[in-house]
Amino acid sequence: MFEKGYSTRKIAAKVSCKSYTTIVRLKKKYEKTDKVQNKPNSGHSRKLNEREERNIVKSIMTKKCFNVVQIQKSLKANDNIEVSASTICRALKRNSLVARVKHGQQYCWKCPKNPFQDAYIKPTVKFEGGSIFIWGCFTSSGIGYLVRIENDLDTELYCKILEEDLMGTLHYYDLDINNIIFQQDNDLKHTVTCTKQWFEDNEIEVLS
Repeated sequence: MFEKGYSTRKIAAKVSCKSYTTIVRLKKKYEKTDKVQNKPNSGHSRKLNEREERNIVKSIMTKKCFNVVQIQKSLKANDNIEVSASTICRALKRNSLVARVKHGQQYCWKCPKNPFQDAYIKPTVKFEGGSIFIWGCFTSSGIGYLVRIENDLDTELYCKILEEDLMGTLHYYDLDINNIIFQQDNDLKHTVTCTKQWFEDNEIEVLS
Protein backbone atom coordinates (compact mmCIF):
# COMPACT_ATOMS: atom_id res chain seq x y z
CA MET A 1 0.00 0.00 0.00
CA PHE A 2 2.92 2.34 0.65
CA GLU A 3 4.10 1.67 -2.89
CA LYS A 4 0.71 2.85 -4.12
CA GLY A 5 1.10 6.13 -2.24
CA TYR A 6 -1.27 5.43 0.67
CA SER A 7 -0.55 7.32 3.89
CA THR A 8 -0.19 5.50 7.21
CA ARG A 9 -3.58 6.81 8.33
CA LYS A 10 -5.31 5.50 5.17
CA ILE A 11 -3.61 2.12 5.53
CA ALA A 12 -4.67 1.93 9.18
CA ALA A 13 -8.26 2.66 8.16
CA LYS A 14 -8.22 0.05 5.38
CA VAL A 15 -6.89 -2.75 7.62
CA SER A 16 -9.08 -1.68 10.58
CA CYS A 17 -6.08 -0.78 12.76
CA LYS A 18 -7.06 1.56 15.60
CA SER A 19 -3.75 3.44 15.66
CA TYR A 20 -1.78 4.63 12.63
CA THR A 21 1.40 4.65 14.77
CA THR A 22 1.25 0.85 14.72
CA ILE A 23 1.51 1.01 10.92
CA VAL A 24 4.47 3.40 11.22
CA ARG A 25 6.20 0.99 13.59
CA LEU A 26 5.59 -2.00 11.33
CA LYS A 27 6.86 -0.06 8.30
CA LYS A 28 10.10 0.80 10.08
CA LYS A 29 10.53 -2.79 11.22
CA TYR A 30 10.00 -4.06 7.67
CA GLU A 31 12.50 -1.57 6.26
CA LYS A 32 15.12 -2.77 8.74
CA THR A 33 14.48 -6.54 8.74
CA ASP A 34 12.32 -7.28 5.66
CA LYS A 35 9.74 -8.79 8.02
CA VAL A 36 7.19 -7.60 10.57
CA GLN A 37 7.31 -10.54 12.96
CA ASN A 38 8.97 -10.11 16.35
CA LYS A 39 12.52 -11.35 16.67
CA PRO A 40 12.83 -14.88 18.10
CA ASN A 41 14.16 -15.32 21.59
CA SER A 42 17.96 -15.14 21.49
CA GLY A 43 18.26 -17.95 24.02
CA HIS A 44 21.07 -16.30 25.97
CA SER A 45 22.31 -18.21 28.98
CA ARG A 46 21.39 -17.01 32.45
CA LYS A 47 23.77 -14.59 34.10
CA LEU A 48 23.29 -16.23 37.51
CA ASN A 49 23.94 -19.94 37.94
CA GLU A 50 21.87 -22.20 40.20
CA ARG A 51 24.18 -21.82 43.19
CA GLU A 52 24.13 -18.02 42.92
CA GLU A 53 20.33 -18.02 42.64
CA ARG A 54 20.09 -20.22 45.74
CA ASN A 55 22.31 -17.76 47.59
CA ILE A 56 20.18 -14.73 46.75
CA VAL A 57 17.01 -16.61 47.74
CA LYS A 58 18.72 -17.57 51.00
CA SER A 59 19.60 -13.92 51.62
CA ILE A 60 15.90 -13.05 51.36
CA MET A 61 14.71 -15.96 53.49
CA THR A 62 17.26 -15.27 56.24
CA LYS A 63 16.44 -11.53 56.15
CA LYS A 64 19.97 -10.50 55.20
CA CYS A 65 18.45 -8.61 52.27
CA PHE A 66 14.91 -7.40 51.65
CA ASN A 67 15.02 -5.89 48.16
CA VAL A 68 16.82 -6.04 44.83
CA VAL A 69 19.10 -3.08 45.53
CA GLN A 70 20.43 -4.71 48.69
CA ILE A 71 21.01 -7.97 46.81
CA GLN A 72 22.86 -6.11 44.03
CA LYS A 73 25.19 -4.47 46.54
CA SER A 74 25.76 -7.76 48.36
CA LEU A 75 26.62 -9.64 45.16
CA LYS A 76 29.07 -6.95 44.09
CA ALA A 77 30.74 -6.60 47.50
CA ASN A 78 30.91 -10.28 48.49
CA ASP A 79 31.07 -12.19 45.20
CA ASN A 80 32.30 -9.57 42.70
CA ILE A 81 29.17 -10.23 40.61
CA GLU A 82 27.58 -7.31 38.77
CA VAL A 83 24.09 -7.94 37.38
CA SER A 84 21.11 -5.74 36.65
CA ALA A 85 18.08 -5.38 38.88
CA SER A 86 15.98 -7.06 36.18
CA THR A 87 18.22 -10.15 36.27
CA ILE A 88 17.80 -10.44 40.04
CA CYS A 89 14.03 -9.94 39.78
CA ARG A 90 13.75 -12.74 37.23
CA ALA A 91 15.83 -15.04 39.42
CA LEU A 92 13.60 -14.36 42.44
CA LYS A 93 10.45 -14.93 40.39
CA ARG A 94 11.83 -18.23 39.08
CA ASN A 95 12.21 -19.30 42.68
CA SER A 96 8.56 -18.44 43.50
CA LEU A 97 9.22 -15.25 45.45
CA VAL A 98 6.98 -12.23 44.96
CA ALA A 99 7.47 -8.48 45.37
CA ARG A 100 5.03 -6.64 47.59
CA VAL A 101 4.54 -3.10 48.89
CA LYS A 102 3.40 -2.42 52.44
CA HIS A 103 1.43 0.81 52.90
CA GLY A 104 3.09 2.13 49.73
CA GLN A 105 6.41 2.48 51.51
CA GLN A 106 8.90 0.08 49.96
CA TYR A 107 9.26 -3.09 47.93
CA CYS A 108 10.19 -6.30 49.69
CA TRP A 109 10.49 -9.90 48.47
CA LYS A 110 8.84 -12.78 50.30
CA CYS A 111 7.17 -16.14 49.82
CA PRO A 112 3.50 -15.70 48.83
CA LYS A 113 2.27 -17.61 51.88
CA ASN A 114 4.30 -15.58 54.40
CA PRO A 115 2.65 -12.53 56.07
CA PHE A 116 4.30 -9.12 56.20
CA GLN A 117 6.64 -8.58 59.12
CA ASP A 118 7.98 -5.39 60.70
CA ALA A 119 11.40 -6.13 59.24
CA TYR A 120 9.96 -5.77 55.73
CA ILE A 121 8.99 -2.14 56.31
CA LYS A 122 11.37 0.78 56.07
CA PRO A 123 10.43 3.37 58.72
CA THR A 124 9.71 6.95 57.68
CA VAL A 125 9.80 10.28 59.49
CA LYS A 126 6.90 12.67 59.08
CA PHE A 127 7.42 16.41 59.07
CA GLU A 128 5.35 19.52 58.47
CA GLY A 129 5.44 21.38 55.16
CA GLY A 130 7.67 20.86 52.13
CA SER A 131 7.05 18.91 48.95
CA ILE A 132 8.61 16.25 46.78
CA PHE A 133 8.66 15.97 42.97
CA ILE A 134 8.43 12.44 41.59
CA TRP A 135 7.84 10.56 38.33
CA GLY A 136 6.07 7.23 38.41
CA CYS A 137 4.15 4.81 36.24
CA PHE A 138 1.89 1.80 36.53
CA THR A 139 0.91 -1.09 34.29
CA SER A 140 -1.86 -3.64 34.11
CA SER A 141 0.52 -6.00 35.93
CA GLY A 142 1.28 -3.64 38.82
CA ILE A 143 2.96 -0.39 39.85
CA GLY A 144 6.22 0.62 38.20
CA TYR A 145 9.44 2.37 39.15
CA LEU A 146 9.30 5.61 41.14
CA VAL A 147 11.85 8.39 40.56
CA ARG A 148 12.57 11.33 42.83
CA ILE A 149 13.39 14.48 40.84
CA GLU A 150 15.69 16.83 42.73
CA ASN A 151 15.29 19.96 40.59
CA ASP A 152 13.38 20.72 37.40
CA LEU A 153 12.34 18.03 34.95
CA ASP A 154 13.58 18.98 31.50
CA THR A 155 13.33 17.07 28.24
CA GLU A 156 16.77 15.45 28.56
CA LEU A 157 16.02 14.13 32.05
CA TYR A 158 12.56 12.96 30.97
CA CYS A 159 14.05 10.89 28.14
CA LYS A 160 16.60 9.44 30.57
CA ILE A 161 13.78 8.44 32.93
CA LEU A 162 11.94 6.80 30.05
CA GLU A 163 15.10 4.93 29.04
CA GLU A 164 15.96 3.70 32.52
CA ASP A 165 12.79 3.58 34.58
CA LEU A 166 9.98 3.07 32.07
CA MET A 167 12.00 0.40 30.25
CA GLY A 168 13.06 -1.03 33.60
CA THR A 169 9.41 -1.37 34.60
CA LEU A 170 8.56 -3.14 31.34
CA HIS A 171 11.47 -5.56 31.79
CA TYR A 172 10.50 -6.15 35.42
CA TYR A 173 7.02 -7.31 34.43
CA ASP A 174 8.27 -9.05 31.25
CA LEU A 175 5.99 -6.88 29.13
CA ASP A 176 6.37 -6.89 25.35
CA ILE A 177 6.91 -3.37 23.98
CA ASN A 178 4.80 -4.26 20.96
CA ASN A 179 1.81 -4.94 23.20
CA ILE A 180 1.75 -1.74 25.25
CA ILE A 181 0.29 1.72 24.72
CA PHE A 182 1.92 4.52 26.72
CA GLN A 183 -0.28 7.33 28.01
CA GLN A 184 0.89 10.75 29.20
CA ASP A 185 -0.47 14.29 29.34
CA ASN A 186 0.31 17.11 26.90
CA ASP A 187 3.08 18.73 28.92
CA LEU A 188 5.56 20.42 26.57
CA LYS A 189 8.42 18.07 27.45
CA HIS A 190 6.18 15.13 26.53
CA THR A 191 5.45 16.42 23.05
CA VAL A 192 8.73 17.95 21.84
CA THR A 193 10.53 16.40 18.89
CA CYS A 194 13.28 14.60 20.82
CA THR A 195 10.74 12.91 23.13
CA LYS A 196 8.64 11.82 20.17
CA GLN A 197 11.80 10.52 18.54
CA TRP A 198 12.62 8.45 21.64
CA PHE A 199 9.24 6.71 21.45
CA GLU A 200 9.68 6.10 17.72
CA ASP A 201 13.20 4.73 18.15
CA ASN A 202 11.98 2.35 20.86
CA GLU A 203 8.85 1.44 18.88
CA ILE A 204 6.50 2.34 21.73
CA GLU A 205 3.00 3.40 20.77
CA VAL A 206 1.78 6.56 22.51
CA LEU A 207 -1.89 7.25 23.06
CA SER A 208 -2.68 10.47 21.22
